[in-house]
Amino acid sequence: MIWALFIIGLIVIAIVLGFLAASSQSELTPWLDKMRRANPGQRHKSEWIAPTEVIDQVVQHYLEGVQYAINTLPKGYVSYARDLDKYMTGAFLRNQRTTIDARLRQDTLRLIDILRADHRVRVRYFADDGLACILLDYQTERRLATYHYWSKRRVHTQHLEDTVIVYRMEYDTHVRRWKIAEYIQELPAHYGPLAIDGPLDKLHLTLPPHSGRDD
Repeated sequence: MIWALFIIGLIVIAIVLGFLAASSQSELTPWLDKMRRANPGQRHKSEWIAPTEVIDQVVQHYLEGVQYAINTLPKGYVSYARDLDKYMTGAFLRNQRTTIDARLRQDTLRLIDILRADHRVRVRYFADDGLACILLDYQTERRLATYHYWSKRRVHTQHLEDTVIVYRMEYDTHVRRWKIAEYIQELPAHYGPLAIDGPLDKLHLTLPPHSGRDD
């Protein structure tokens, strides 16, 4: 009798914990039950798609990070590094900080590169928990301006070819922001229109695990 009550108690606790976990997940990602599955079971075509308002938020937070770099880099690497964790996370954030530290340790002439471009952004391949996705940034009219670190004088401007940059974004539940978590790859310019308006399975993206696809 005692063992039966003990087992029943364990079952009740497991049910309660499961309910609490589900409630917590729902609070962190209220859009989870609104996600839809596109092309289920089709190799390289299936994916989870979030509601439009979530996709718009991913794009907004990403472009805010782009503008942050443009606004703060002219003031120097220290200013740029101060709030990087608002826009980046994980390996991408660590790599950025390592690069900045290396440049600040240089004894030779210090230069700052600032990339300006027109951005057309597409968000796809949400993870099944709704907390990560893939972002494609089709960049055109790219200009790389190089400035002297101390005088802030522009010393060179280079016009670059169009390209598509692919990132993995993660949602930070603590501050409720989407952040760049990983650089995935860069695609040639001729993939640009396809990356924005076409079927993504034609791009042969090198996506990380748990990107919401059936591989």
